[in-house]
Amino acid sequence: MHLYRQHLLLATLTILLPLVESANHYCVNGQTLSIELDDFYHRDETIIPQVLDEPRHKLMKPKDCRWEVLLTSSNPDLQFVLEGLHSNGRSREIKDKFDSKNESASVVMDSRTRIVAGMFQVQPLNKSKHFFLTASWDPRTQKPQAENLRILLPLPRYCSRDMLSFNGSCYAVSAVKQNLTKAMSSIGGDAQLASFSSLAEITEFVAASKCDVH
Repeated sequence: MHLYRQHLLLATLTILLPLVESANHYCVNGQTLSIELDDFYHRDETIIPQVLDEPRHKLMKPKDCRWEVLLTSSNPDLQFVLEGLHSNGRSREIKDKFDSKNESASVVMDSRTRIVAGMFQVQPLNKSKHFFLTASWDPRTQKPQAENLRILLPLPRYCSRDMLSFNGSCYAVSAVKQNLTKAMSSIGGDAQLASFSSLAEITEFVAASKCDVH
């Protein structure tokens, strides 16, 4: 379970949910897709390295996928979230070693950061953030599906719909099974593993999660 702290305190409790703008962004082979995110809506976007509705004669041709992502906000204190998701949507163990011969395609951020399932990073937006994502594979030797990347740009004072707001922080539950060492290495930026100081605090947290409206 991960958490990150909202910079703005909630003055009152409300069940009014923010408008949500979400979309899946698939690969268009050989082209760069531009994705612009702002803080007008609560943004929840997923990068999926798959080519849809491809003609049969192109199924086995090499794939080259590129996305250009621009996040902007007038709020200098806004944060955004990067989360690595399994392409099949199911929980499974993260492997320490990969078979390069049968390894599936990898989404890479700015040519250096490989997106893996279980990754959870919270970064300051600082008014704008610009980065590139790439994924390339040869269907003849590699699996066609890689891990997906979820990009969250929550509105101030709100957590994502699948997170829990508790004591001024947002809590996210990972679907990826990891030991403590792997979990600690998967998080980054302002994210941290959830911790509790007493049984009473745990009880309060569990009660809050049952009443969560998200």
